[in-house]
Amino acid sequence: MVFAMERSGSVCEMALTLLVYIARNEELTLKDIENGFDDMYRNMSDILLDVPDAEDMARSFVVEAMKHKVLRETWPDPEEPDE
Repeated sequence: MVFAMERSGSVCEMALTLLVYIARNEELTLKDIENGFDDMYRNMSDILLDVPDAEDMARSFVVEAMKHKVLRETWPDPEEPDE
């Protein structure tokens, strides 16, 4: 996602398409994807140095990932324990 943000909007769309594809084909778990989003936000101050509108772009990634159900709608809140 970060590499895509450094490029163009169409590259961001392709990155999201790839993310959905690899999640659907179980190449990554949903937890892996959450960890990736966590890492992206943890490093946001560094990303902003190269991509001034990275926060807006990241928010778009989050919205689209939730829409495609590869990121849970309650993210970044901790998962509720199974009962």
